[in-house]
Amino acid sequence: CEELPARFVELAQKELSKAIVSLLKGISHGDTKSWASPRHLGVEVANVEVRTPLVEQVVTGPPVSRAYKDGMPTKAAIGFARGKGIPVEALETAESPKGPVIAARITKGGESTITRIKEGLEEAILAIPFPKSMRWGNAEYSWARPLQGVSVLFGGECIDLTVAGIPSTASTLGHRLNPGPIEFDSASSWLSGLRAHQ
Repeated sequence: CEELPARFVELAQKELSKAIVSLLKGISHGDTKSWASPRHLGVEVANVEVRTPLVEQVVTGPPVSRAYKDGMPTKAAIGFARGKGIPVEALETAESPKGPVIAARITKGGESTITRIKEGLEEAILAIPFPKSMRWGNAEYSWARPLQGVSVLFGGECIDLTVAGIPSTASTLGHRLNPGPIEFDSASSWLSGLRAHQ
């Protein structure tokens, strides 16, 4: 971004890191590190899983006596299966305190980490609560200073997304007198590139 006021830098670092950890809720990951300067904010999250874990649940429904008549599913069974998003043939029988009931085995989870990032990162960045935000030029977003670039990598590969109309790339710029561009594929190569272009 263009130069943030000094009093905004630490706030932006903390809030962006917090927002990204929140974005990854339910996805297993390791430690988080963050960096900030007036023109660059960076967050690294280690060992992020590719997707949310799969969880299997068994949901019980109406009694078997109401779910089948003469071996054929009734409206109660068909409606229960439809409501759980499974074919009626996939229904099972389970025991309950009131006798046998029909049941649906449902698997939840498995949401892609990349999908989660694509859907939520723009809001995470633009929602940083600066003491003062403004609209810049023809931009439709409000932020402390104009955004100049966005880089989002997962497993060393650039994720195809946009933030405030800016496409993600695996490059950034250094100091105005030695800008680069700086290509990188990890947080460490991002840092070393910025240090080499001070």
